[in-house]
Amino acid sequence: MTDKPIIPEIRDLPAQTVRSKRITLTDFPQGIPRLMGEVLEEIRSAGKMPTGAPTLIYHDQEFNPQAVDVEVAWPVDDPSLANDTTPAMTVAYYLHVGPYDSMEPVYPAMMEWIFANGYRPSAAMREAYINDPSVTPAEQLLTEVIIPVEKV
Repeated sequence: MTDKPIIPEIRDLPAQTVRSKRITLTDFPQGIPRLMGEVLEEIRSAGKMPTGAPTLIYHDQEFNPQAVDVEVAWPVDDPSLANDTTPAMTVAYYLHVGPYDSMEPVYPAMMEWIFANGYRPSAAMREAYINDPSVTPAEQLLTEVIIPVEKV
Protein backbone atom coordinates (compact mmCIF):
# COMPACT_ATOMS: atom_id res chain seq x y z
CA MET A 1 0.00 0.00 0.00
CA THR A 2 1.22 3.48 -0.76
CA ASP A 3 1.39 6.26 1.77
CA LYS A 4 -0.96 8.45 -0.25
CA PRO A 5 -3.60 10.25 1.81
CA ILE A 6 -7.00 8.63 2.12
CA ILE A 7 -9.33 11.28 0.72
CA PRO A 8 -12.81 10.10 -0.23
CA GLU A 9 -15.04 11.72 -2.81
CA ILE A 10 -18.79 12.25 -2.65
CA ARG A 11 -20.77 10.27 -5.23
CA ASP A 12 -24.41 9.61 -5.95
CA LEU A 13 -25.10 5.93 -6.54
CA PRO A 14 -28.23 4.74 -8.34
CA ALA A 15 -30.58 2.10 -6.96
CA GLN A 16 -29.54 -1.39 -7.99
CA THR A 17 -31.41 -4.70 -8.18
CA VAL A 18 -29.45 -7.46 -6.48
CA ARG A 19 -29.46 -11.08 -5.47
CA SER A 20 -28.44 -10.98 -1.83
CA LYS A 21 -28.09 -13.01 1.32
CA ARG A 22 -27.68 -11.68 4.85
CA ILE A 23 -26.21 -13.79 7.66
CA THR A 24 -24.17 -13.50 10.83
CA LEU A 25 -20.68 -14.73 10.02
CA THR A 26 -18.87 -16.36 12.94
CA ASP A 27 -15.82 -17.16 10.81
CA PHE A 28 -15.06 -13.64 9.55
CA PRO A 29 -13.22 -12.94 7.28
CA GLN A 30 -12.66 -16.54 6.12
CA GLY A 31 -16.40 -17.07 5.56
CA ILE A 32 -16.74 -14.19 3.08
CA PRO A 33 -15.67 -16.16 -0.03
CA ARG A 34 -18.09 -18.96 0.89
CA LEU A 35 -20.98 -16.51 1.29
CA MET A 36 -20.14 -14.76 -1.99
CA GLY A 37 -19.90 -18.14 -3.72
CA GLU A 38 -23.28 -19.30 -2.41
CA VAL A 39 -25.09 -16.29 -3.86
CA LEU A 40 -23.10 -16.44 -7.10
CA GLU A 41 -24.06 -20.11 -7.46
CA GLU A 42 -27.76 -19.19 -7.05
CA ILE A 43 -27.36 -16.81 -10.00
CA ARG A 44 -25.34 -19.24 -12.13
CA SER A 45 -27.70 -22.15 -11.46
CA ALA A 46 -30.41 -20.07 -13.14
CA GLY A 47 -28.17 -19.82 -16.21
CA LYS A 48 -27.37 -16.16 -15.56
CA MET A 49 -24.39 -14.02 -14.58
CA PRO A 50 -24.21 -11.02 -12.25
CA THR A 51 -23.99 -7.61 -13.91
CA GLY A 52 -21.24 -6.26 -11.67
CA ALA A 53 -18.97 -6.75 -8.70
CA PRO A 54 -20.16 -8.23 -5.39
CA THR A 55 -20.75 -5.87 -2.52
CA LEU A 56 -20.55 -6.66 1.17
CA ILE A 57 -22.86 -4.62 3.37
CA TYR A 58 -21.93 -4.46 7.05
CA HIS A 59 -25.09 -4.04 9.13
CA ASP A 60 -23.47 -3.93 12.58
CA GLN A 61 -23.38 -0.64 14.49
CA GLU A 62 -20.25 -1.82 16.29
CA PHE A 63 -17.93 -4.23 14.51
CA ASN A 64 -17.57 -7.57 16.31
CA PRO A 65 -15.29 -9.97 14.38
CA GLN A 66 -16.77 -12.98 16.27
CA ALA A 67 -20.28 -12.32 14.87
CA VAL A 68 -20.47 -10.05 11.82
CA ASP A 69 -23.94 -9.15 10.50
CA VAL A 70 -23.10 -9.03 6.81
CA GLU A 71 -24.95 -9.18 3.52
CA VAL A 72 -23.49 -10.05 0.15
CA ALA A 73 -25.23 -8.46 -2.83
CA TRP A 74 -24.51 -9.33 -6.46
CA PRO A 75 -26.09 -6.96 -9.02
CA VAL A 76 -28.49 -8.66 -11.43
CA ASP A 77 -30.70 -7.40 -14.23
CA ASP A 78 -33.14 -10.32 -14.27
CA PRO A 79 -36.14 -9.51 -12.03
CA SER A 80 -36.71 -13.22 -11.40
CA LEU A 81 -33.30 -13.44 -9.72
CA ALA A 82 -33.49 -10.19 -7.75
CA ASN A 83 -34.57 -10.50 -4.15
CA ASP A 84 -33.64 -6.97 -3.06
CA THR A 85 -32.83 -3.49 -4.31
CA THR A 86 -30.10 -1.33 -2.85
CA PRO A 87 -31.50 2.21 -2.67
CA ALA A 88 -30.09 5.23 -4.47
CA MET A 89 -27.78 7.04 -2.07
CA THR A 90 -25.14 9.69 -1.62
CA VAL A 91 -21.88 8.13 -0.44
CA ALA A 92 -18.35 8.87 0.58
CA TYR A 93 -16.31 6.73 -1.82
CA TYR A 94 -12.69 5.62 -1.75
CA LEU A 95 -10.91 3.14 -4.03
CA HIS A 96 -8.40 1.08 -2.05
CA VAL A 97 -5.60 -0.52 -4.06
CA GLY A 98 -3.77 -3.37 -2.37
CA PRO A 99 -4.23 -6.35 -0.10
CA TYR A 100 -7.39 -6.62 1.96
CA ASP A 101 -5.35 -6.77 5.16
CA SER A 102 -3.96 -3.28 4.43
CA MET A 103 -7.40 -1.65 4.61
CA GLU A 104 -7.37 -1.06 8.38
CA PRO A 105 -6.52 2.69 8.16
CA VAL A 106 -9.14 3.39 5.48
CA TYR A 107 -12.28 3.47 7.64
CA PRO A 108 -10.99 5.78 10.41
CA ALA A 109 -9.56 8.17 7.79
CA MET A 110 -12.84 8.18 5.87
CA MET A 111 -14.88 8.79 9.02
CA GLU A 112 -12.63 11.68 10.00
CA TRP A 113 -13.03 13.18 6.50
CA ILE A 114 -16.81 12.66 6.53
CA PHE A 115 -17.33 14.57 9.79
CA ALA A 116 -14.76 17.26 8.92
CA ASN A 117 -16.61 17.97 5.66
CA GLY A 118 -20.10 18.39 7.09
CA TYR A 119 -21.49 14.88 6.57
CA ARG A 120 -22.47 12.00 8.78
CA PRO A 121 -22.95 8.29 8.03
CA SER A 122 -26.54 7.49 7.11
CA ALA A 123 -26.65 3.74 6.44
CA ALA A 124 -24.60 0.54 6.55
CA MET A 125 -21.02 0.68 5.26
CA ARG A 126 -20.11 -1.46 2.28
CA GLU A 127 -17.22 -2.74 0.23
CA ALA A 128 -17.35 -3.69 -3.45
CA TYR A 129 -14.71 -6.11 -4.70
CA ILE A 130 -13.76 -5.13 -8.23
CA ASN A 131 -11.36 -7.92 -9.10
CA ASP A 132 -10.95 -11.57 -8.13
CA PRO A 133 -8.34 -12.34 -5.46
CA SER A 134 -7.90 -15.85 -6.86
CA VAL A 135 -6.38 -14.45 -10.08
CA THR A 136 -5.24 -10.94 -9.08
CA PRO A 137 -1.99 -10.25 -7.21
CA ALA A 138 -2.72 -8.87 -3.73
CA GLU A 139 -1.02 -5.53 -4.47
CA GLN A 140 -3.40 -5.03 -7.43
CA LEU A 141 -6.68 -5.80 -5.65
CA LEU A 142 -9.29 -3.04 -6.02
CA THR A 143 -11.83 -2.50 -3.26
CA GLU A 144 -14.41 0.27 -3.31
CA VAL A 145 -15.09 1.46 0.24
CA ILE A 146 -18.54 3.01 0.32
CA ILE A 147 -20.09 4.84 3.27
CA PRO A 148 -23.59 6.23 2.73
CA VAL A 149 -23.73 9.81 4.02
CA GLU A 150 -26.05 12.76 4.47
CA LYS A 151 -25.23 16.43 4.83
CA VAL A 152 -25.44 17.67 8.43
